[in-house]
Amino acid sequence: MFPLSKSSKVLWLGIGKGIDELKLLHEQVVKSVRECKENYENNTFIPHIYIAKIRRLHRKIDVLPFLNSVYSPIDLDVNSISMYESKLLPEGAQYTIINTFPLN
Repeated sequence: MFPLSKSSKVLWLGIGKGIDELKLLHEQVVKSVRECKENYENNTFIPHIYIAKIRRLHRKIDVLPFLNSVYSPIDLDVNSISMYESKLLPEGAQYTIINTFPLN
């Protein structure tokens, strides 16, 4: 969950197999972005799969079953990566795909 607190907003699963390759790809993207944007914020990169967002109205959801569960590994073939633009609006986040990059 993050942020880590009693009012966490996002549930996610971590990445196992392929994490080193994903981190290397992230480093390459960051290097490219820094060349184009002077004030780029370099946040800690935690590869994950987004599971759910908990809205304010539902903050009293018991997430312990999610946290205490054991998940079997799942192999996913990834053949492309998409770059998204995120706009925070009063009704929630709006995501738009800017570009998709095929992986060979």
